Amino acid sequence: MKNISHQNISHDSLVTLFSQAPVAMSLLMGDDFIISNANEQMLELWGRDASVIGESIFKAIPEIKSQGFVEILNNVYRKGEVFNGNKWLVFLNKYGSYEEHFFNFIYSPVYNEEKK
Repeated sequence: MKNISHQNISHDSLVTLFSQAPVAMSLLMGDDFIISNANEQMLELWGRDASVIGESIFKAIPEIKSQGFVEILNNVYRKGEVFNGNKWLVFLNKYGSYEEHFFNFIYSPVYNEEKK
């Protein structure tokens, strides 16, 4: 088996992988948590459309600010700590009405080549 860990994988390949993943996925960038990518499963889960890409997660989904996500994401970003939410209760305003959901999710830091 060939080791490809140090080979460059094209941006298009990663976008395709992300969009075709069988689970909800999003990528948040920077300390203002800009949604740089979210696949269709994630957008459906959030009850949002692709117009939220490029916005802060807290502007796109303001109801999560008061549900502990500011602290969670800050810890992931600033301390590099992985967060595993298990059966986490979240209230989302989906399509004009609040709905109660329980989610299992992971927030994990992503680093560039300089480990930043």
